[in-house]
Amino acid sequence: MSGLIKVNIQDINQAHRYIKQSLYLTIFVIVITTLLFLLLRADPDLSDSPFASNEVLFDIALLSLIAFFIHKKSTIAVTSGAIYFIVSFAAKLMGSFGVGFQSVVGVLIWCLYVFVFYRAFFAARYLAAEAPNSSLGVQVASKKKSILIYSLIGISVMMVGAGIYTDKKGFVDVMEASTIPQGIEKDLKNQDWLRADDTLAYMYYFGFSLEDGFVYLADSSIGMLYEELIYEIEYSAITSVTLEEEGSYFSDSIFLIETAAEDSWMSFPLSTSLHQKSGRGDLAFIAELEKRIASTN
Repeated sequence: MSGLIKVNIQDINQAHRYIKQSLYLTIFVIVITTLLFLLLRADPDLSDSPFASNEVLFDIALLSLIAFFIHKKSTIAVTSGAIYFIVSFAAKLMGSFGVGFQSVVGVLIWCLYVFVFYRAFFAARYLAAEAPNSSLGVQVASKKKSILIYSLIGISVMMVGAGIYTDKKGFVDVMEASTIPQGIEKDLKNQDWLRADDTLAYMYYFGFSLEDGFVYLADSSIGMLYEELIYEIEYSAITSVTLEEEGSYFSDSIFLIETAAEDSWMSFPLSTSLHQKSGRGDLAFIAELEKRIASTN
């Protein structure tokens, strides 16, 4: 520690104040990061931002855990928070919004994190050495703050769990052939929902299982399961593809395909997310559909 410029801590109250500041900064970043994630995912045109990726859910959970242990006056947590902010969050923030290290704003943001957590690090060490009983944070932590921190942790863990589960299964995303779970084609063919000689190019679940419905692009047709009935239209028969409703992170886009026959049409939803890849799932699905329609004309 001799190589570091030591922060002079005068008393326990000053140490508590420095640690509180790092806690408040962490909570502030949790709130801002969560809001950015929700707002960016709500706008399909901004969904490629680093703050809109599913990895942000992990960031939120990690920050919540760091906040909790900072609340407990943990030196390790304060150190972890400093490393996280300096290396991860600051870099992501600057990269996402084009605020580089040569920018005054970028440098100020980076310096703020360093300043707050550098002081908090020495404050936590001071409490551990001079007031070990206060390391549990009982003296300075109000009941409301404890409830807030525990709530943040709980919400973050649930968000991460939901994000990991749906990301692994692909339920909320449009899936390309390479990301469609193994065995799906076989299951579809066993149920007579896909021709025996067909392969899948794209697929989207309407729910959490095949029985909930789906839409897919196969070799020569588009197929959809709706209310336990399978519908199929050959690419060569499709005369138009129309976007009926623009989707967002919170809602699917709705598309309508029509044919020359009045009673032959199909309306289906598509997620704006593309499983395990960047880009919009609905647009990728429709682009492939239009490409196949064009190849038949």
